[in-house]
Amino acid sequence: MMSATTATELKRDLEEWLFDLLDRVVDWLKFAEAKNTGAVGISSTALGVIVTFLVAGPDIPVLAGVGLGVGAVVLMISLMLAVASFLPSTDLERHLLGEREPPGPNDNLLFYGHLARYEPRVLVCAVAEHYFQHEADVVPSELAIDVAAQVVTNSRITVRKLALYRYSLLLFGIGVIVAAAAMALAAFLG
Repeated sequence: MMSATTATELKRDLEEWLFDLLDRVVDWLKFAEAKNTGAVGISSTALGVIVTFLVAGPDIPVLAGVGLGVGAVVLMISLMLAVASFLPSTDLERHLLGEREPPGPNDNLLFYGHLARYEPRVLVCAVAEHYFQHEADVVPSELAIDVAAQVVTNSRITVRKLALYRYSLLLFGIGVIVAAAAMALAAFLG
């Protein structure tokens, strides 16, 4: 059993540690936002080049036109995914409820991807056990649980934003390759 002084110190240390962790997760969230901003830029630029070429460019073979059209559609989907990552996500309960991969014994409690697996109270207890060597004797404060809820929510938002970025970038690559391959094939055959 902990003394009252030790319990108060642990509570304060946990709260400070969770606030620092929230800052780290928010930095990851900003990073995800920046990546998606870049994805919007490259997808819209490539789409603009293709559409401009189709509308104002020289006559092109049908094969090239079809390839450019398909590439443009794939780039539009890429752009929509990147833009979708910017839609506000303000429903805290939606992010805190639902099925998730369960936390594991080897989770890195500094990594947003692992933090997204936790429920707030469980996260506070995991931090107390892992970093402060306290297990069953921890009674999380309401502040610690609320900060942990923000950590978990922002981690889950970051995971979602980076997944959208990954799919957007994949589609960008496919769209550019399809368009370039169609133009190369049309030039080779023409």
